[in-house]
Amino acid sequence: MEPAVHVANRAFPSVADIYPEIGTDLTQVTWAHGVDTRKKLERALRDGKMFFSSTQGSVMMIEADVSLGKFKGDPLSSNRPIMAHPPVTASDLTLETFLDMVLDESQYKGIKLDFKSNEVLEQALQIIKSRENRIRVPLWLNADIIQGPVGATTEPLNTDMFLSLTKFYFPTAVISVGWTTKLGKEPGSYTFDHVRKMRDVLTAAQVTAPVTFPVRAALVTTLESRKNMLWLLNQIPGSTITIWSSFGDKVDVPALLDFIDAIGKEFVYIDVQRGLRCQISRYRTFRSASSWLLNTLAIARTGKFPAGTGFLALITYVTCMTSFLPWNADSYTRQ
Repeated sequence: MEPAVHVANRAFPSVADIYPEIGTDLTQVTWAHGVDTRKKLERALRDGKMFFSSTQGSVMMIEADVSLGKFKGDPLSSNRPIMAHPPVTASDLTLETFLDMVLDESQYKGIKLDFKSNEVLEQALQIIKSRENRIRVPLWLNADIIQGPVGATTEPLNTDMFLSLTKFYFPTAVISVGWTTKLGKEPGSYTFDHVRKMRDVLTAAQVTAPVTFPVRAALVTTLESRKNMLWLLNQIPGSTITIWSSFGDKVDVPALLDFIDAIGKEFVYIDVQRGLRCQISRYRTFRSASSWLLNTLAIARTGKFPAGTGFLALITYVTCMTSFLPWNADSYTRQ
């Protein structure tokens, strides 16, 4: 099926345009994350189930990192845009090859590109621009442009540069803008200062493209984060949230589901490693089943039914345990 793409002004389709079966539930969108090698890309294009054992069907969106570095097939050449996540500086997959392989596929899959440095940005955008007439899929352009929680030390991309260049080259692509993050011993949150700064830079840049905010799962489980993200979504009309996590992050799954429910499934994408995806799916299932049983047995008012929040969280972790084994870490890479 050919997506409805307005070639005249190069408006790119949404994920729902090419996958109408998701309806308005953006949490149903499936992802392949950190697709930075040729082998991973070939597998993502061929078999979506490799990334999420708890997700049925093929991958809908492919996320990959764009860095400036060496192509392994020509190590003596100058640096060029390659698919790699720092500190990796060489790859067997260039940005050109990545785009050509995805765009040549008969089955449409959306593209999310995460730019890792100021130096690679414009050169990469020019490469994408040269293939613009072939892009019949969702196109997302991502960068961390504001320093965020908790005392993050990673340097964000230049805010003005990213917003002005993406607007110049691709004014209708989805702009995915987030915060650098770092997890500490104490729980962190997205503060009002974080979201206010984001609102201000988007307003100042007069961004009219669709916007999504990538947020780290372990940092949105607090009431403070929930309140501030709701405020930000109200400030930027039509914006959405994209939840991500690093392998090994400790996430309060019940609180994360409360966050998703508060925001609404029509505004939340979930791009997380398969262990957490499994927990989210099974906790929701177990919670629904236990609620039904409570009502059926009419014992909810006793407060003695064992399937409380902690008990359900334990069950979901045990049933998803294999997804957290160390050798599964390579299927999902995050800063």
